[in-house]
Amino acid sequence: MLRYITYSRIMFAALALGVITGSALALMPPEVYVKAIESSPIKVIAKVKSVKVSEESKYYIEKKVEFVLVKSYGPVTPPKIFFGSCKSSTDETIVGGTIYYYPNVGDEVFVTLDGVGAGDDSGYVTSYTPMTDELKNILQNIGVSGLEYGIGKVSVKF
Repeated sequence: MLRYITYSRIMFAALALGVITGSALALMPPEVYVKAIESSPIKVIAKVKSVKVSEESKYYIEKKVEFVLVKSYGPVTPPKIFFGSCKSSTDETIVGGTIYYYPNVGDEVFVTLDGVGAGDDSGYVTSYTPMTDELKNILQNIGVSGLEYGIGKVSVKF
């Protein structure tokens, strides 16, 4: 009887741990990412001026991206030069709720950030979408109301 109780407690603990860690490592519902983009005060077209590594781990590289403002569409306009932080995965098998971005110097993008501080303080990138002619056209003619927000990126609604 004692063996059964101990075995069942171990199995329960293992099951509970699996549920807890499994849900912690899972991708969050799309609405979470959409809300992060919607609530981002910085919504801009920008060019990537520089990308610097600020932290490295076994699974990701944290990057500080220097942007040059082209045009602002959000409620807050950042300075002409502003910064955003993001992570890039170093492990193809990594899972979790973090969205990984791969910025390159010279990229022209529509980027959203959760804020921007003074000087070189950075907000966190909530979406990073390479600029296309279609995206640029929608932004020029309709603005952000012509965009649909997704998991770490935007797309044209129409």
